[in-house]
Amino acid sequence: MSDCSVKVVKVQVSHCHISVDPPVAHINRLRGETIRWEVEGGDRVSIFFAAGRSPFRNHVFHCGEFESGTVLPSADFGAHKYSIESNGLLLDPIIMIEPTGH
Repeated sequence: MSDCSVKVVKVQVSHCHISVDPPVAHINRLRGETIRWEVEGGDRVSIFFAAGRSPFRNHVFHCGEFESGTVLPSADFGAHKYSIESNGLLLDPIIMIEPTGH
């Protein structure tokens, strides 16, 4: 997989706050794009989608396993909310799956 097909989402975790950049990550299912979450700070970071709602093969990603893989062929285009949790903090960003890219 080439680097241009990996979209990076930077996750910053402090003792009282989680932030992501970009807050809405755009990927293209037809081009085989994936998400890689690059996490800085925090203990025991988990990234997860509600059961049955992940556009990817897995719905939970733990520390050290922060690459999504390609979007499932059955995944709907549009917004997919997910959660990032660390030390009792929670943030709910969005992945936007687009048919034509962004």
